[in-house]
Amino acid sequence: MNRLQGAIFIIVFMMLFTACGHEKGFVSDGFETESEETFTSETETAEEGLSSEEVSSICVDVEGEVKSPGVYTLAIGSRVSDAIKAAGGFSKDAYAPAINQARELSDGEQIVVRSEDEAAEVFQGSDDSLVNLNTATKEELMTLPGIGESKATDIISYREAKGGFSAIEDIMKVPGIKTGLFEKIKDKVKV
Repeated sequence: MNRLQGAIFIIVFMMLFTACGHEKGFVSDGFETESEETFTSETETAEEGLSSEEVSSICVDVEGEVKSPGVYTLAIGSRVSDAIKAAGGFSKDAYAPAINQARELSDGEQIVVRSEDEAAEVFQGSDDSLVNLNTATKEELMTLPGIGESKATDIISYREAKGGFSAIEDIMKVPGIKTGLFEKIKDKVKV
């Protein structure tokens, strides 16, 4: 075997060795690899004809008192604060304490940033302002009688997992909310 053939043989051998050293290629200590789950997800994505960017992002609608209202594409795991930043930040009339900026977003969600006057109407429970179980923030839910921080969190978790409430009575499907509590809040909520 001459030197050229020997060099080609070594290169081919190394290529085969690196491809067979691990399911996804040779892994040497000190190098990070993709998790099996990520690899499978990207493979399934390619099979479905979607880009990995489409799968790893969500779309949210940011409205109200922000500088640039509109629909924004954000990374999965983004928070309300990220959506507000994408929309240019709060406008001068925004009432930031009325919105939970640390909450994780879900795809297709709408975030409405209210002015101080609008927020006051919601928090005071004016006659024409019922708390919407499908869109209320944790703070808004906590204005209802008998709903504290943990129950408000449970309501939000339930609606995110189930896609929302179709009737106000569905709130009794949330663990810890029984008929007695529903009777206290039924005239203060809507869907």
